[in-house]
Amino acid sequence: MRYEKVAVTGGSGRLGSYVVRELMEHCAVTVVDLKPPQADTPYIEADVCDLDALRAAFKSHDAVVHLGALDLAIPAKPEEFMRVNAMGTWNALQAAHECGITRFVQCSSVAATGCGDANSQRPNYLPMDEVHPVEPIHPYGVSKRVGEIMARSFSRDHRLEVVVFRPVLVLFPDAVAKVAEDIRASTDRRLFCYVTAEDTARGFRLALELENVAYEVFFLSASDGNAPGDTLDVLTERFGANLHLRKPHLYEENPRASAIDNERARRVLGWEPTSNWQELLAKLGN
Repeated sequence: MRYEKVAVTGGSGRLGSYVVRELMEHCAVTVVDLKPPQADTPYIEADVCDLDALRAAFKSHDAVVHLGALDLAIPAKPEEFMRVNAMGTWNALQAAHECGITRFVQCSSVAATGCGDANSQRPNYLPMDEVHPVEPIHPYGVSKRVGEIMARSFSRDHRLEVVVFRPVLVLFPDAVAKVAEDIRASTDRRLFCYVTAEDTARGFRLALELENVAYEVFFLSASDGNAPGDTLDVLTERFGANLHLRKPHLYEENPRASAIDNERARRVLGWEPTSNWQELLAKLGN
């Protein structure tokens, strides 16, 4: 690990707990959150909306993993998504810069593209990669996209090395059955992508090991999707015919291949997803 002391905002949250456990095996971790973590690691109580609190929390650290945010699953007013996710990200970036931190790893979302969540916009092509147009509408997606733009500005003007992740639906072990049932009952437009919490956490650790970083963006998605059928059949039904295919062979070789391309994370980070949706369902007896 290139970094010895890492501060993790939102480290007490569901994904944060997985990231903290992954990092604790490789470096000293401090959780920065409004509530204490379950892990036995140093903890500083701080709100991402409080810049002074983050300035104090980040002192003596050499990297920040920024997970602190309102999730799409949390009922919140539009202004709350912007206040916590956008302003909170600005505060974390500013505090990191002022404290002399060199590496900043940020959790964005596939929703920053305008695609990926329920009632998704139609993708321009499949599988989507990191240069796909980004046109979010929902306040959550807008807040995440704003965070990406701010992170890029800090990488340019402040010499902060930034890695941004756009995870798809992060799947926790106790949620597999609920997600499977939701998918079976859904009629809305979505990309039917997922990534396990364990694989996501490993991505954040690999981001701290990556050399020669200026500003990097990566999707994190399993190689297969969780659609209730072959990926192209289901997406054509939801989004309409004539979906443009960047890699037709991908769906010929694996009809259940993901609508999100994880090739860049695999090639640059050395990240490999370990899950298979059909195997997860088989464990449930479905």
